[in-house]
Amino acid sequence: MLGPAASSSEAAQCKSSDVPAHETARGKAVRATLCLLNKERGARGLGALRPDAQSAQAAGRHNRLMVARTCFSHLCSGEDDLVGRMASSGYLPCDCTWLVGENIGWGAGGTASPRKIVAAWMRSSPHRINILNPTFDEIGIAIDRGSPESNSRDAATYTTDFGFKG
Repeated sequence: MLGPAASSSEAAQCKSSDVPAHETARGKAVRATLCLLNKERGARGLGALRPDAQSAQAAGRHNRLMVARTCFSHLCSGEDDLVGRMASSGYLPCDCTWLVGENIGWGAGGTASPRKIVAAWMRSSPHRINILNPTFDEIGIAIDRGSPESNSRDAATYTTDFGFKG
């Protein structure tokens, strides 16, 4: 059973979370997104997600491809699926038990802020399930200027690749 969502005062502690990602440094937007995701998890007694460079590499490749090809999907033409992307980044394979998941999103103008994207994911059952999956403990976050649906520079596209290896 899920507990209450993170309060607005808790979420407010995430610096730059209200700034549209296309208006700030990528690193600030990534840190704000991770902070907000971990606030949602923490409000429900779940462990924090740790950044993972290999997952971030997989997320970044997919994110840039979505923007470049105007493809808003977990699988764009000519690319590997999530497992293949995680394998090519070095996250997989492993001689272990593993689980991966992915959220994608984009926004234009004010809806491109980390807070707006995370709030939209939390309103969507499949996205919320990934965020609140207690098994996931690692994440790669990619945020790029632009939209997968137009050439707008006043937009940002997000990919989060969740992982667990045990």
